[in-house]
Amino acid sequence: MLRAGTSWTKLGPILTPDPGREWMATYTGASFAMPRPDAGVVDVYVTGRDSSNRSRIGMMMIDPERPAPPLAIADAPSLDIGTLGAFDENGVSYPWIVRAEDGLHMYYVGWMPTLLTPFQNHIGLAVKKNGGEWRRYSRAPLLPRTDEEYLSLGSTSVVREKDRWRMWYTCFRSWGQGPRQPKHVYTRILDRASFRASTRRPVSHVVQLQGPALPHWVRMVRRWDPLDASRRPRWHRCVAFGMGQRIDLL
Repeated sequence: MLRAGTSWTKLGPILTPDPGREWMATYTGASFAMPRPDAGVVDVYVTGRDSSNRSRIGMMMIDPERPAPPLAIADAPSLDIGTLGAFDENGVSYPWIVRAEDGLHMYYVGWMPTLLTPFQNHIGLAVKKNGGEWRRYSRAPLLPRTDEEYLSLGSTSVVREKDRWRMWYTCFRSWGQGPRQPKHVYTRILDRASFRASTRRPVSHVVQLQGPALPHWVRMVRRWDPLDASRRPRWHRCVAFGMGQRIDLL
């Protein structure tokens, strides 16, 4: 486990866009690493964008001691865009993978364009069993909308602790011309497959602080004020993913 005071050294890019692979022709990012200790390699699931700017999730394999260049890069995506009209018809991104008894579970963000707002996104689930292909658990989003969370959900992370599964995700408060007001939400998962029996409640707003000696996520004691300009820039950085220490927000 990482401790406070851990510092990071940038090693440079590992993977760059490749027009020869359509799934990652123009963009690469938003990745999740799955170590394979028995093989001494790491499978990294990467979000790429094609020539039409639609995101897909592909995979590369790296040596953890010498991550660049990759040992192998998939020619085709592991998870492609969804069915026309589905919540992920225009892209899938932000993979988060958890090992389960029946294989691997990939939680991801699906994208669809809208008319009066730029987009909607929702959380999906794909499952990989016995080394086979990734298959969607459902063509519908994993978490249904609620009266409070009726816009978009995404940027999820799932932690398994013995028999308890927990999820953090972000949701939109509103669309408008003013400052962005994202909100982090925590759900206690009762059904790890469908999540539909889960309970959902907001947690304290969190910010990402600067400085290599500081933990990546910390809890704010005071709730975030969108009109407080001194807090606003730090909050905006919070919605970007990074690697660092995780602190239990409960």
